[in-house]
Amino acid sequence: MRKALVIPKAAAALVCLIVALVISAPVLGVVSNKFFGGGTLDFNTEAYSEYRENRPVGGVIYNVLGAEAADNDGALSNGSYYYLVPLKGQAIDNKNKIDTLVLVKTVNGSPGYVALNDVFRASSSNGGSGDGYELSGVLKAITSDEKAVAEALKAKTPYANLKLSEYTLDITVPVKSMIVRFLISLIFAALTVFAVILTIQAINKNADIDKIEDERMAYRMEQERKSGNKNEDGSDKMFGDSDASYGVTPRKEGGNDMLGEDSSGGSGGFSPAFQSQGGEDPFAGSMLGGSSGGFLDDSDYSGSGGFLDDSGYSGGQGGGFLDDGGYSGGQGGFYGAPEQNNKYDEDGFFGG
Repeated sequence: MRKALVIPKAAAALVCLIVALVISAPVLGVVSNKFFGGGTLDFNTEAYSEYRENRPVGGVIYNVLGAEAADNDGALSNGSYYYLVPLKGQAIDNKNKIDTLVLVKTVNGSPGYVALNDVFRASSSNGGSGDGYELSGVLKAITSDEKAVAEALKAKTPYANLKLSEYTLDITVPVKSMIVRFLISLIFAALTVFAVILTIQAINKNADIDKIEDERMAYRMEQERKSGNKNEDGSDKMFGDSDASYGVTPRKEGGNDMLGEDSSGGSGGFSPAFQSQGGEDPFAGSMLGGSSGGFLDDSDYSGSGGFLDDSGYSGGQGGGFLDDGGYSGGQGGFYGAPEQNNKYDEDGFFGG
Protein backbone atom coordinates (compact mmCIF):
# COMPACT_ATOMS: atom_id res chain seq x y z
CA MET A 1 0.00 0.00 0.00
CA ARG A 2 1.44 3.32 -1.06
CA LYS A 3 2.07 5.86 1.68
CA ALA A 4 1.05 9.51 1.44
CA LEU A 5 3.68 12.21 0.97
CA VAL A 6 4.11 14.16 4.19
CA ILE A 7 7.25 16.24 3.69
CA PRO A 8 6.06 18.11 0.54
CA LYS A 9 2.77 19.01 2.23
CA ALA A 10 4.55 20.16 5.38
CA ALA A 11 6.99 22.20 3.29
CA ALA A 12 4.11 23.80 1.39
CA ALA A 13 2.43 24.69 4.67
CA LEU A 14 5.63 26.28 5.95
CA VAL A 15 6.17 28.28 2.75
CA CYS A 16 2.59 29.57 2.75
CA LEU A 17 2.91 30.54 6.39
CA ILE A 18 6.13 32.49 5.76
CA VAL A 19 4.61 34.30 2.77
CA ALA A 20 1.50 35.17 4.76
CA LEU A 21 3.59 36.64 7.59
CA VAL A 22 5.85 38.60 5.24
CA ILE A 23 2.91 40.12 3.39
CA SER A 24 0.79 40.90 6.42
CA ALA A 25 3.45 42.15 8.85
CA PRO A 26 3.82 45.73 7.45
CA VAL A 27 0.08 46.31 7.20
CA LEU A 28 -1.26 44.30 10.12
CA GLY A 29 -1.27 47.26 12.52
CA VAL A 30 -2.98 49.52 9.97
CA VAL A 31 -5.69 46.97 9.18
CA SER A 32 -6.19 46.32 12.88
CA ASN A 33 -6.74 50.03 13.54
CA LYS A 34 -8.90 50.29 10.46
CA PHE A 35 -11.35 47.64 11.63
CA PHE A 36 -10.86 47.48 15.39
CA GLY A 37 -9.05 50.67 16.45
CA GLY A 38 -11.42 53.51 15.67
CA GLY A 39 -11.40 53.37 11.90
CA THR A 40 -9.94 55.97 9.55
CA LEU A 41 -9.01 59.32 11.09
CA ASP A 42 -10.43 62.40 9.32
CA PHE A 43 -7.46 64.68 8.72
CA ASN A 44 -9.69 67.74 8.35
CA THR A 45 -11.72 67.41 11.55
CA GLU A 46 -9.99 65.21 14.13
CA ALA A 47 -7.98 66.77 16.95
CA TYR A 48 -4.30 65.98 17.42
CA SER A 49 -5.16 63.94 20.54
CA GLU A 50 -6.64 61.29 18.22
CA TYR A 51 -3.34 60.72 16.47
CA ARG A 52 -1.59 57.39 17.07
CA GLU A 53 0.79 55.18 15.20
CA ASN A 54 -0.51 53.00 12.37
CA ARG A 55 -3.87 54.71 12.30
CA PRO A 56 -5.20 55.18 8.76
CA VAL A 57 -5.92 58.77 7.71
CA GLY A 58 -8.12 60.26 5.03
CA GLY A 59 -8.97 63.82 4.07
CA VAL A 60 -7.95 66.76 1.87
CA ILE A 61 -4.84 68.93 2.05
CA TYR A 62 -5.56 72.53 1.01
CA ASN A 63 -2.41 74.24 2.18
CA VAL A 64 1.31 73.38 2.04
CA LEU A 65 3.89 75.51 3.87
CA GLY A 66 7.09 73.97 2.51
CA ALA A 67 8.61 71.08 0.54
CA GLU A 68 11.94 69.31 0.75
CA ALA A 69 13.49 66.31 -0.97
CA ALA A 70 15.30 63.64 1.03
CA ASP A 71 19.06 64.20 1.23
CA ASN A 72 21.42 61.95 -0.63
CA ASP A 73 23.48 60.77 2.33
CA GLY A 74 21.21 57.80 2.98
CA ALA A 75 19.68 59.16 6.20
CA LEU A 76 16.26 59.15 4.56
CA SER A 77 14.84 56.72 2.03
CA ASN A 78 16.00 57.49 -1.45
CA GLY A 79 13.35 59.23 -3.61
CA SER A 80 11.29 60.42 -0.66
CA TYR A 81 9.80 63.90 -0.68
CA TYR A 82 8.49 65.82 2.37
CA TYR A 83 5.87 68.51 2.74
CA LEU A 84 5.06 70.60 5.82
CA VAL A 85 1.32 71.20 6.24
CA PRO A 86 -0.86 72.72 8.99
CA LEU A 87 -2.94 70.40 11.16
CA LYS A 88 -6.35 69.75 9.52
CA GLY A 89 -4.88 70.83 6.17
CA GLN A 90 -6.31 74.33 6.28
CA ALA A 91 -4.64 77.69 5.85
CA ILE A 92 -3.55 79.25 9.13
CA ASP A 93 -5.58 82.35 9.95
CA ASN A 94 -7.65 83.85 12.69
CA LYS A 95 -10.51 81.49 11.87
CA ASN A 96 -8.44 78.33 11.91
CA LYS A 97 -6.38 78.48 15.02
CA ILE A 98 -3.70 75.89 14.39
CA ASP A 99 -0.90 75.14 16.85
CA THR A 100 0.61 72.00 15.26
CA LEU A 101 2.36 71.28 11.97
CA VAL A 102 2.48 67.86 10.33
CA LEU A 103 5.20 66.41 8.08
CA VAL A 104 3.78 64.56 5.06
CA LYS A 105 5.87 61.96 3.22
CA THR A 106 5.45 60.91 -0.39
CA VAL A 107 7.55 59.52 -3.21
CA ASN A 108 9.16 61.53 -5.92
CA GLY A 109 7.19 61.20 -9.18
CA SER A 110 4.06 59.71 -7.58
CA PRO A 111 0.54 61.19 -8.01
CA GLY A 112 0.77 62.57 -4.48
CA TYR A 113 4.07 64.23 -5.28
CA VAL A 114 2.60 65.95 -8.36
CA ALA A 115 -0.62 67.01 -6.60
CA LEU A 116 1.13 68.40 -3.48
CA ASN A 117 3.55 70.40 -5.59
CA ASP A 118 0.54 72.03 -7.23
CA VAL A 119 -0.99 72.76 -3.83
CA PHE A 120 2.35 74.16 -2.59
CA ARG A 121 2.56 76.57 -5.54
CA ALA A 122 -1.05 77.65 -5.04
CA SER A 123 -0.47 78.14 -1.31
CA SER A 124 2.58 80.29 -1.98
CA SER A 125 0.64 82.58 -4.32
CA ASN A 126 -2.81 82.89 -2.78
CA GLY A 127 -2.65 81.03 0.56
CA GLY A 128 -4.05 77.69 -0.58
CA SER A 129 -5.62 75.52 -3.25
CA GLY A 130 -9.35 75.42 -3.73
CA ASP A 131 -9.40 71.81 -4.84
CA GLY A 132 -6.60 70.51 -2.64
CA TYR A 133 -5.33 66.95 -2.66
CA GLU A 134 -7.37 64.05 -1.33
CA LEU A 135 -4.97 61.93 0.65
CA SER A 136 -4.94 58.41 1.97
CA GLY A 137 -2.14 57.43 4.29
CA VAL A 138 -0.98 56.18 7.67
CA LEU A 139 0.45 57.88 10.75
CA LYS A 140 3.94 56.71 11.69
CA ALA A 141 6.25 57.76 14.47
CA ILE A 142 8.56 60.49 13.22
CA THR A 143 12.25 59.60 13.02
CA SER A 144 15.08 61.86 14.09
CA ASP A 145 16.08 62.48 10.47
CA GLU A 146 12.54 63.33 9.49
CA LYS A 147 12.25 65.61 12.47
CA ALA A 148 15.37 67.45 11.32
CA VAL A 149 13.82 67.98 7.88
CA ALA A 150 10.58 69.22 9.45
CA GLU A 151 12.41 71.68 11.73
CA ALA A 152 14.34 73.02 8.73
CA LEU A 153 11.11 73.55 6.78
CA LYS A 154 9.37 75.13 9.75
CA ALA A 155 12.21 77.58 10.21
CA LYS A 156 11.57 78.93 6.70
CA THR A 157 7.94 79.76 7.48
CA PRO A 158 6.30 82.43 9.67
CA TYR A 159 5.22 79.60 12.00
CA ALA A 160 8.50 78.58 13.56
CA ASN A 161 6.93 78.87 17.01
CA LEU A 162 4.33 76.15 16.30
CA LYS A 163 4.95 72.65 17.63
CA LEU A 164 5.74 69.69 15.40
CA SER A 165 3.64 66.55 15.32
CA GLU A 166 5.28 63.40 16.68
CA TYR A 167 3.83 61.49 13.75
CA THR A 168 4.64 61.60 10.07
CA LEU A 169 1.74 61.21 7.67
CA ASP A 170 2.98 58.65 5.14
CA ILE A 171 0.98 58.72 1.90
CA THR A 172 3.41 56.64 -0.17
CA VAL A 173 0.99 53.69 -0.04
CA PRO A 174 -2.83 54.20 0.01
CA VAL A 175 -4.84 52.46 2.73
CA LYS A 176 -6.80 50.54 0.10
CA SER A 177 -3.59 48.99 -1.17
CA MET A 178 -2.70 47.96 2.38
CA ILE A 179 -6.07 46.27 2.81
CA VAL A 180 -5.62 44.43 -0.49
CA ARG A 181 -2.20 43.31 0.67
CA PHE A 182 -3.69 42.05 3.92
CA LEU A 183 -6.37 40.12 2.02
CA ILE A 184 -3.68 38.47 -0.07
CA SER A 185 -1.95 37.43 3.13
CA LEU A 186 -5.22 35.88 4.28
CA ILE A 187 -5.28 33.78 1.14
CA PHE A 188 -1.83 32.43 1.96
CA ALA A 189 -2.95 31.92 5.56
CA ALA A 190 -5.88 29.85 4.28
CA LEU A 191 -3.50 27.88 2.08
CA THR A 192 -1.35 27.31 5.15
CA VAL A 193 -4.31 25.89 7.06
CA PHE A 194 -5.26 23.72 4.08
CA ALA A 195 -1.70 22.43 3.75
CA VAL A 196 -1.58 21.69 7.48
CA ILE A 197 -4.81 19.71 7.21
CA LEU A 198 -3.40 17.73 4.28
CA THR A 199 -0.23 17.10 6.27
CA ILE A 200 -2.19 15.80 9.24
CA GLN A 201 -4.30 13.61 6.98
CA ALA A 202 -1.14 12.24 5.35
CA ILE A 203 0.38 11.49 8.75
CA ASN A 204 -2.80 9.72 9.89
CA LYS A 205 -3.00 7.78 6.62
CA ASN A 206 0.58 6.62 6.95
CA ALA A 207 -0.09 5.62 10.55
CA ASP A 208 -3.10 3.57 9.40
CA ILE A 209 -1.01 1.95 6.66
CA ASP A 210 1.71 1.06 9.17
CA LYS A 211 -0.92 -0.42 11.46
CA ILE A 212 -2.43 -2.47 8.63
CA GLU A 213 0.98 -3.75 7.57
CA ASP A 214 1.85 -4.67 11.14
CA GLU A 215 -1.44 -6.52 11.51
CA ARG A 216 -0.88 -8.34 8.22
CA MET A 217 2.60 -9.38 9.27
CA ALA A 218 1.35 -10.53 12.66
CA TYR A 219 -1.44 -12.48 10.93
CA ARG A 220 1.02 -14.17 8.57
CA MET A 221 3.34 -15.07 11.42
CA GLU A 222 0.41 -16.52 13.36
CA GLN A 223 -0.73 -18.52 10.31
CA GLU A 224 2.76 -19.89 9.78
CA ARG A 225 3.00 -20.75 13.46
CA LYS A 226 -0.33 -22.59 13.38
CA SER A 227 0.38 -24.42 10.10
CA GLY A 228 3.49 -26.11 11.52
CA ASN A 229 4.61 -27.11 8.03
CA LYS A 230 8.17 -26.03 8.40
CA ASN A 231 10.91 -27.65 10.45
CA GLU A 232 14.24 -26.20 11.42
CA ASP A 233 15.79 -27.92 8.40
CA GLY A 234 13.20 -26.29 6.11
CA SER A 235 11.45 -29.57 5.28
CA ASP A 236 7.70 -30.17 5.16
CA LYS A 237 7.88 -33.42 7.20
CA MET A 238 5.49 -33.24 10.10
CA PHE A 239 7.53 -35.62 12.26
CA GLY A 240 10.92 -35.38 10.66
CA ASP A 241 12.21 -38.52 8.88
CA SER A 242 9.57 -39.88 6.51
CA ASP A 243 11.39 -43.26 6.33
CA ALA A 244 11.05 -43.97 10.04
CA SER A 245 8.57 -46.60 11.25
CA TYR A 246 5.44 -45.35 12.95
CA GLY A 247 3.69 -46.98 15.84
CA VAL A 248 4.69 -48.26 19.22
CA THR A 249 7.70 -50.34 20.19
CA PRO A 250 7.18 -54.12 19.63
CA ARG A 251 6.36 -56.17 22.70
CA LYS A 252 9.18 -58.14 24.24
CA GLU A 253 9.14 -61.91 24.37
CA GLY A 254 6.78 -63.19 27.00
CA GLY A 255 5.06 -59.83 27.32
CA ASN A 256 1.67 -59.26 28.90
CA ASP A 257 -1.56 -59.93 27.04
CA MET A 258 -4.92 -58.14 27.00
CA LEU A 259 -6.34 -60.09 29.89
CA GLY A 260 -3.43 -59.45 32.15
CA GLU A 261 -1.82 -62.83 31.58
CA ASP A 262 1.35 -63.52 29.69
CA SER A 263 1.73 -66.36 27.25
CA SER A 264 2.60 -68.69 30.06
CA GLY A 265 -0.34 -67.77 32.21
CA GLY A 266 1.37 -65.08 34.24
CA SER A 267 -0.05 -61.68 35.16
CA GLY A 268 0.53 -58.35 33.44
CA GLY A 269 -1.00 -55.74 31.13
CA PHE A 270 -1.74 -55.59 27.41
CA SER A 271 1.23 -54.53 25.28
CA PRO A 272 0.37 -54.60 21.55
CA ALA A 273 3.18 -54.80 19.06
CA PHE A 274 2.25 -53.02 15.78
CA GLN A 275 4.57 -52.09 12.95
CA SER A 276 3.78 -50.39 9.65
CA GLN A 277 6.82 -51.70 7.80
CA GLY A 278 8.61 -55.03 8.19
CA GLY A 279 8.46 -57.24 11.28
CA GLU A 280 6.12 -60.06 12.11
CA ASP A 281 2.41 -60.37 11.54
CA PRO A 282 0.66 -58.32 14.22
CA PHE A 283 -1.69 -61.25 14.86
CA ALA A 284 1.09 -63.79 15.19
CA GLY A 285 1.31 -65.46 18.61
CA SER A 286 -1.37 -66.08 21.20
CA MET A 287 -3.91 -63.31 21.75
CA LEU A 288 -5.16 -64.61 25.08
CA GLY A 289 -2.22 -66.76 25.96
CA GLY A 290 -0.81 -69.91 24.46
CA SER A 291 2.61 -71.06 23.59
CA SER A 292 2.58 -71.22 19.82
CA GLY A 293 -0.32 -70.08 17.59
CA GLY A 294 -1.64 -66.61 16.89
CA PHE A 295 -5.22 -65.33 16.73
CA LEU A 296 -5.61 -66.23 13.09
CA ASP A 297 -2.69 -68.63 12.88
CA ASP A 298 -1.99 -71.98 14.37
CA SER A 299 -2.22 -72.81 18.05
CA ASP A 300 -5.45 -72.45 19.97
CA TYR A 301 -7.27 -69.27 21.08
CA SER A 302 -6.62 -70.08 24.72
CA GLY A 303 -4.65 -73.25 24.31
CA SER A 304 -3.17 -74.83 21.24
CA GLY A 305 -5.16 -74.11 18.08
CA GLY A 306 -5.77 -70.78 16.28
CA PHE A 307 -9.14 -69.07 16.38
CA LEU A 308 -9.83 -69.64 12.71
CA ASP A 309 -7.31 -72.38 12.11
CA ASP A 310 -6.66 -75.74 13.59
CA SER A 311 -6.87 -76.70 17.25
CA GLY A 312 -9.67 -75.86 19.59
CA TYR A 313 -11.50 -72.52 20.19
CA SER A 314 -11.19 -72.76 23.93
CA GLY A 315 -8.52 -75.27 24.65
CA GLY A 316 -9.50 -78.18 22.45
CA GLN A 317 -6.93 -80.49 21.10
CA GLY A 318 -8.18 -80.56 17.53
CA GLY A 319 -9.41 -78.12 14.90
CA GLY A 320 -9.89 -74.36 14.93
CA PHE A 321 -13.10 -72.43 15.26
CA LEU A 322 -13.93 -72.63 11.58
CA ASP A 323 -11.67 -75.54 10.73
CA ASP A 324 -11.13 -78.98 12.06
CA GLY A 325 -11.03 -79.79 15.73
CA GLY A 326 -13.62 -79.17 18.39
CA TYR A 327 -15.51 -75.91 19.17
CA SER A 328 -15.06 -76.33 22.88
CA GLY A 329 -12.76 -79.26 23.18
CA GLY A 330 -14.30 -81.72 20.67
CA GLN A 331 -12.53 -83.21 17.75
CA GLY A 332 -14.56 -81.62 15.01
CA GLY A 333 -14.38 -77.98 13.88
CA PHE A 334 -17.15 -75.48 14.22
CA TYR A 335 -18.58 -76.65 11.00
CA GLY A 336 -17.13 -80.13 11.45
CA ALA A 337 -14.27 -82.03 9.90
CA PRO A 338 -15.07 -83.99 6.73
CA GLU A 339 -13.81 -87.22 8.06
CA GLN A 340 -16.01 -87.00 11.11
CA ASN A 341 -19.34 -85.89 9.64
CA ASN A 342 -21.00 -89.21 10.49
CA LYS A 343 -20.02 -89.27 14.12
CA TYR A 344 -22.42 -87.68 16.53
CA ASP A 345 -19.95 -87.00 19.24
CA GLU A 346 -17.14 -85.92 17.01
CA ASP A 347 -18.80 -84.00 14.25
CA GLY A 348 -18.99 -80.22 14.01
CA PHE A 349 -21.45 -77.75 15.46
CA PHE A 350 -23.93 -78.44 12.70
CA GLY A 351 -23.28 -82.17 12.53
CA GLY A 352 -21.47 -84.33 10.00
